[in-house]
Amino acid sequence: MTVMQILEVLFLSGFIRTENILTGASALISPPVSNTVHIGCNPGKHLVFDVKTTLEQSAKLNQRNFSCVNPDPVIPCFYYKNTFYPSFLVQDLVSGETYRFLDSYILKVVGGGPYSRDNIHLYSPEEILRYNSWKYSSQRDLVWAVKHQSFKINKEGLIIMHGNKNAGIRWVCKNKSPCSDVTFHGQSSPRFYFVIKVSSRNMKTNCHYSSQFEIIVHTIPLSVRRKVIIQTMTITSFFSVLVLFCMVQGLKQIVTIQSVFPCLFNV
Repeated sequence: MTVMQILEVLFLSGFIRTENILTGASALISPPVSNTVHIGCNPGKHLVFDVKTTLEQSAKLNQRNFSCVNPDPVIPCFYYKNTFYPSFLVQDLVSGETYRFLDSYILKVVGGGPYSRDNIHLYSPEEILRYNSWKYSSQRDLVWAVKHQSFKINKEGLIIMHGNKNAGIRWVCKNKSPCSDVTFHGQSSPRFYFVIKVSSRNMKTNCHYSSQFEIIVHTIPLSVRRKVIIQTMTITSFFSVLVLFCMVQGLKQIVTIQSVFPCLFNV
């Protein structure tokens, strides 16, 4: 160990004293204290929805890629039965740097509407909790759930997502949710426009990011009630046609008998 290294160790340990040249007084120098100071995020950094990676992950992990029949030129479209794997990027508008977002965040559906973007309306705070929270909803209002059974929630009952291990989102559209009963519209399959908001606020991270985007989920199944109605109407129509057919065939047989044995009907 060199002399300079020995002096540095003694100084940091508080064994070196300094002397004032004018007064001759000496003082013990305390070792420095290290503190971490968080100064927040660069205001030029923004969180954005990575559409390209999300679409690629959806096709790869679900092993199928069912897009909309009539896709929207701007809003990405996803198949209802496919697990949704959202991916996000942090973009620095000042330096031009872009990197993947890997911190924890909260995801919630804050608006939506069927068939067209014009039908979208934003939900009230009460509706947002009903459609997203596992604490305040009755389970019949939920719009989505995670693929795996084990997950953590915050004080509002919202699922805590993780950018570094994406659990995947399942669309459930329960009976009392806004996307539960979307019927066919023209030649397009049932589709629903979702407005989704993600935020890393209160996630014990240095930076608080927030982003809002829209997606389309297509081929949403009909509600149980509507399925029963359609099945009932189908069965009723089938038996009505069958009875009508039998009646027509019976009339034909009567006409045939009358033509063969006219004496029986002339009495």
